[in-house]
Amino acid sequence: MMDQKARSNLEAANVLVDAELFDSAASRAYYAVYLSGWSWLSANNEEPPTDDDGRRYWPHASFAEKLFEWGALEQPEQRDDFEYLRNRRIQADYFVDPINRDEAQEAVTLATTLVRQFLGEDHHE
Repeated sequence: MMDQKARSNLEAANVLVDAELFDSAASRAYYAVYLSGWSWLSANNEEPPTDDDGRRYWPHASFAEKLFEWGALEQPEQRDDFEYLRNRRIQADYFVDPINRDEAQEAVTLATTLVRQFLGEDHHE
């Protein structure tokens, strides 16, 4: 289920870049990675913690570090890429300064790589 949501968000990010909706593209790129990371953890029998209202989800602020600790992110640079995506999402969703074309395209490129890795689609050719 989360893998389908991840793919859908990545597809949306690409469409949004083409439509020059850069804030939305950066936000969707981040969520594609977040959801594919969730999918990776589920496939490895890791369950998200429960919040005060009984809902289960992975907290965003510590998610990249958890993925790195559990081996989903194989290199420290990938943890930095995940954090770059999270920071662009925060900028896009909450700050006045807009995401520009280059930032949006970089977000989609990084997201594509990480989503493929988390979902086991990173064929080394």
